[in-house]
Amino acid sequence: MKKMFKGFIMLAGYFFIYLGLSNLIVKSGIAVRFILLFDQLEVGIILYQLIFAFLTAVFLFLLSTKELKDGFRKFKENLEINLVKSVMYVGSMFALLIAVTLVKSYFIPIEISENQDAINNMFGHSPVLMMIFACIFAPFIEELAFRLGIRNLIKNNVLYIIVSALSFGFIHVMGGDYLNIFSYAALGLVLAYGYLKTDNIFMMIFVHAVYNFVTFLFIL
Repeated sequence: MKKMFKGFIMLAGYFFIYLGLSNLIVKSGIAVRFILLFDQLEVGIILYQLIFAFLTAVFLFLLSTKELKDGFRKFKENLEINLVKSVMYVGSMFALLIAVTLVKSYFIPIEISENQDAINNMFGHSPVLMMIFACIFAPFIEELAFRLGIRNLIKNNVLYIIVSALSFGFIHVMGGDYLNIFSYAALGLVLAYGYLKTDNIFMMIFVHAVYNFVTFLFIL
């Protein structure tokens, strides 16, 4: 029961701080005034997102200190093996994403998702800030919320993987780009399966970060 409550609080915190509170401040006009302080609007937008990513990360870190410490210790104890496993998970993410994209191409034209297009645009204006956001904060808060948080709520393995994957897919297409939910869900599926097999949230954060980093290498 304690784990279920903790999982609920983690997810609620993610949605309230990172999505709800940040959007509320946008609607109030305060966020716009902050963004306009910068010559490049894209830089202001990234910094605004980083502020709420940081607040969310602190909140989730305080709830997940034990799991993070245990995960780091286990990862370090078998470093070589875990690095190999991490590479395999990253490779699996790319392989499954390609497979899903090929299947989709039979039904609809292949287009860059709105989320990826926005990331590419932001990266062009401020690559350093986007690397910090996408390779540090995003993996950290998303894995704690959608892997650890959901696992605390759902003990059935199959149901956990499905919910974790679809939830991960949904938050990346909330702008309405729903046809791409399966691409992001495929990535979430590998990460959920990886956490299920390793019981190491630190490793999944590392895998997610490496995947995002490699993706950025293709943008350069």
